[in-house]
Amino acid sequence: MSLPIDIHLPAIMDALDQARPVVLKAPPGAGKTTGVPPTLMGRPWVGDREVWLIQPRRLAARSAAMRLAYQMSTTVGGTVGYQVRFDRRIGKSTRLI
Repeated sequence: MSLPIDIHLPAIMDALDQARPVVLKAPPGAGKTTGVPPTLMGRPWVGDREVWLIQPRRLAARSAAMRLAYQMSTTVGGTVGYQVRFDRRIGKSTRLI
C-alpha cells in the first residue's frame, strides 16, 4: 500500500540520520502514523531500542497499534503494542509502542 508520505521518507530518514530535528505536518491519512514509525525501526541508530509513537486519544492509540501490527504481519502485543490509561498490550518483543 502506497502512502503520500512514502516519497518523503528518504528525506525524513536522511535528516534523522544526521540528528537533525524533523517536524511532520500533513493531512490525515498521509502516513505519519503508519508510514514513518516502521521505517524508523529499520534505522541503525535505533538498533533494538523501542520506538514510541504518541497519540492524543486512547482510541487512536489502539487503532494505530492494530493497523501497524496488521501491516507488519504481527499481533498487538508482539512487535507492536500500546499503552493507554487502564490498558496495556506490550510484550517482551514489543519494539513499537
